[in-house]
Amino acid sequence: MSGVAKPTDHVFRVEVSPPGAQAPAPWYSQNVVAKDGTARVALPLALNDAPGKWTVLVREVATGVIGRATASVAP
Repeated sequence: MSGVAKPTDHVFRVEVSPPGAQAPAPWYSQNVVAKDGTARVALPLALNDAPGKWTVLVREVATGVIGRATASVAP
């Protein structure tokens, strides 16, 4: 099919912040390479991590485009 762009590799910075934190937790922050437009990130939280809403920020390194989401961690 002509005229359809094929996904390329991208590098993303993933930063995870616990509830109420002013800065991301460096032990959960990582760089991720998306191959052919697909990437997976594992966040193995510790049993004693704070419950509540955690923030996940993903920034595409080349363009600076940012996506943000929250995830709830139960006690």
